[in-house]
Amino acid sequence: MIDILSAYRAVTLVGPGGIGKTKLAIELARRVASSFDDSVALVELATLQDPALAISATARTLKLALSDKCVSPASIAQAIGSRRLLLVLDNCEHVIDVAAQIASAVLRYCPNVTVLATSREGLRIDGEYVAAIPPLSVPGPDVLDPDLVLRESAVQLFVTRTRALRASFVPDASDLLKIAAVCRRLDGIPLALEFAAARVANLGVDTVLSRLDRRFELLNSGRRDQLPRHQTLRATLDWSYDLLLPEEQRLLCRLAVLPAGFTLDAAIAMMDDDLSRSDVIETLFNLVGKSLVSLDPSFEGRWRLLETTRAYALEKLAEAGFLAQVSRRHAGFLRQLVAPLGGTSPTADDVSRLAQEIENVHAALDWAFAPDGDTTLGVELTAGFVPVWMHLLSFVECSSRIEHALVHLGPGVTCNPRLKAQLHVALGFALLNTTGSADRMKAALNIGLVLAEELSDLELSAQGRVDAVELQSQLGPV
Repeated sequence: MIDILSAYRAVTLVGPGGIGKTKLAIELARRVASSFDDSVALVELATLQDPALAISATARTLKLALSDKCVSPASIAQAIGSRRLLLVLDNCEHVIDVAAQIASAVLRYCPNVTVLATSREGLRIDGEYVAAIPPLSVPGPDVLDPDLVLRESAVQLFVTRTRALRASFVPDASDLLKIAAVCRRLDGIPLALEFAAARVANLGVDTVLSRLDRRFELLNSGRRDQLPRHQTLRATLDWSYDLLLPEEQRLLCRLAVLPAGFTLDAAIAMMDDDLSRSDVIETLFNLVGKSLVSLDPSFEGRWRLLETTRAYALEKLAEAGFLAQVSRRHAGFLRQLVAPLGGTSPTADDVSRLAQEIENVHAALDWAFAPDGDTTLGVELTAGFVPVWMHLLSFVECSSRIEHALVHLGPGVTCNPRLKAQLHVALGFALLNTTGSADRMKAALNIGLVLAEELSDLELSAQGRVDAVELQSQLGPV
């Protein structure tokens, strides 16, 4: 990062709330101060309510002899002149336009000044280098070696902060695995980890981990020397949310129903028809620019919300009374996504694409089969996704999901008769490839065959007979 400050005259550190932008900026300023003859000015913008006050706050910090009536970005730059200076503009997001004007004027008129800014989005000025600050590293769920867990920076911070509050805290191997899980759930965000560490010091690791589903109630007290918006996890997110435009708030909340991330088409499907495709794309990219949505590094063309951001946005969606409506849109979008398969075996490209949606399918099915959901939609989505589970050899999950769907097929549920037959035949095949009981396999195949024959569905009947022959060869007559 020091090399970047040497190469660019304007550097903006961007990232979500609590990522540590201010701390990093101050540390960078300390390290490079000698290069600026120890001339560093830190302009703290966080507490300003009126964006116009950012100009006079900058002038005061620089101790410039300018009256409030004539102070402007240009007059500040002219007063600085040829001085060598590192100007740090901290917490620009709520005064972003004025901060950009100040930085731009300084770059234009002051050849020996470098601007280092912190914000949740870039200043978008000429010559700016935007440096996205990543979360701390977290152990993967498959990392079980305590020494490897302790190598990750999120765990190191967590343990250090807990020990600072409870000197006797010495986590054993089991504790470290639980701490790793907490770090993953909190996305490696330093501020959230500090909140959690404070609770662990008093409540223990088990209690904190078990209550993370209610994280905004649990992580509700920080250090008193923090900014008000950093004293609770909810306040940190309130600050970012309140700065969004109404359409940005709507899209953020609707994207929260997608736990596995989303494609551009999915984002568009979540919005109402009164917002055009191009408007949704622009709004999504605005959320990316404001550090509330991030590109998924694992899959090209997918984005995701940090888990804590998603939990917050989901609460907002429920409070507004739109959770059921958007959940229905989500389930309907996934049903359309698998509809082209038509119950046939998917291609390798289909599997690669649809496998990324499994957690989204889980969420959609959980909603569909809930009391206020849509059972018919849930049955259709289950049947549509069966070929994917089969191709992935996920026979246990496939059979359990099918059985769950069939349980909900009561008299009041409208369902395509062929879907019901397909589900029974698929259940028999899935159970054949698991340790399911012989009676369940036989029953499923028999029902599937009867329904297929009643429908005169030759293809499905043939498939059921092939499965029955395989079952007979293993277990005896069906």
